[in-house]
Amino acid sequence: YDFAIEAFREDKWQSIEIGERNNNADACIYFKGKHLIQFGVSEVYGELPSGHYRLVKCFWPENEGIDAKFYLSVEFDVE
Repeated sequence: YDFAIEAFREDKWQSIEIGERNNNADACIYFKGKHLIQFGVSEVYGELPSGHYRLVKCFWPENEGIDAKFYLSVEFDVE
């Protein structure tokens, strides 16, 4: 996936299903340099119930021929 939201439940991270009418294709972002990535969680996943979550975003290097990717994540709470 390009990005996902996971909920921390039962002492482990669990994937959240994407809303019926949406997908995460809009999260595929191509850029160079520094950028701020913003997106509406509720537009893709619907309203999240209270809990502890993390957003996981996958990045690929821009150079062709390099088959490597890495993930960055940030944790947040919904009250």
